[in-house]
This record gives sequence, C-alpha cells and structure tokens, in this order.
Amino acid sequence: MAEASLIEVRGATKRYDRKPILRGVDLTVDSGEVVALLGANGAGKTTLMRIISGLSRPDRGDVRLGGATFEAGGHELRR
Repeated sequence: MAEASLIEVRGATKRYDRKPILRGVDLTVDSGEVVALLGANGAGKTTLMRIISGLSRPDRGDVRLGGATFEAGGHELRR
C-alpha cells in the first residue's frame, strides 16, 4: 500500500464576504519535498496556509495531513 502524502489539499475553496479567495486549489506535498507558495498580494497564500494548519476551514474541499483529516485527527494534527 502506498504511503499517504504529507500534505494533500483537494478542491479547497474559501470566500470572505462573498469574495472568492481560493477557488478549487489542489496541492500535494510528499515527505522530503520542498515547496514554495508564490503569488501577488491577495492571491490567497496566507489563507491556504491557515487552512492547511487547521486555523481556518475551507468552505469546500478536503485537507489531509499524513492521510488524516482535522476532524479525525484533531488535536494530534495541530500539535
């Protein structure tokens, strides 16, 4: 069985006050990879990082860390 990706984001969507910030973002980061997020001001970099870290929830989409979701792993994932 293949090992789960370290970070996996599928279809992440986030809006603030009806303004779309993220629109269906997909991202996969495997163990040992180095990834940089680049973009203009307001592109959604911080929003994506808040979602990946569990500080914010996507309006739609799925985020998994090591194959587990925040709903399933909760406190341990945040640690």
